Amino acid sequence: MKDEKIFYWHGGAPGLTVGQEIRPAIERSMPLAYINQEYDTDPKRVYITTDKNLAASFASQWIDAKKMKPGGGTLYGSVAKIGGSQR
Repeated sequence: MKDEKIFYWHGGAPGLTVGQEIRPAIERSMPLAYINQEYDTDPKRVYITTDKNLAASFASQWIDAKKMKPGGGTLYGSVAKIGGSQR
């Protein structure tokens, strides 16, 4: 049986470049906020998912707290998982 690569997505703050590590919100220099606080999240963690639509939803909910402009997040694909995970 051939091993299949799992494709992960992350939706969040814009401005990352290819190969750059996604850091937890608490470690970023710019204020972060989301329109929809429906999900219980921890700013000390980075969240990734195999569900592209879920990641896109989080990207669309991101707000630049300095400009109060909603929908400015980015959808990142082909995210590599580093370290352990929790569900």
